[in-house]
Amino acid sequence: MGDSYEGDWADGQFQDRGKYVYANGDEFMGLWDKGVKLSGTFYYKDGRISTRKWQNGRLVSCQDFDSRRRAYQPTITHSQVHNPERTQYGATGTLSSMVSTNGVAVG
Repeated sequence: MGDSYEGDWADGQFQDRGKYVYANGDEFMGLWDKGVKLSGTFYYKDGRISTRKWQNGRLVSCQDFDSRRRAYQPTITHSQVHNPERTQYGATGTLSSMVSTNGVAVG
């Protein structure tokens, strides 16, 4: 079975509220504009949850929660994702720890 979409349409494209289910069972529920994601939440089969926002089709922020570890990962912005100090080999500015629901660093 393949991917499926249930929600609003306009001019043959995803529009406003909708739910996209991937063939692997992961789901995205959120808002669309002319077939492009605006904001919403991914619900992964393994229990992780990721809330994301896009601007002009580009990811601008991402907040992940790992229900298995009951911990949030730090919010990642578009500029952080593409910051050379974080992305080049041997970078020390990476976010490697997670934060529990009560604000305590774990892992």
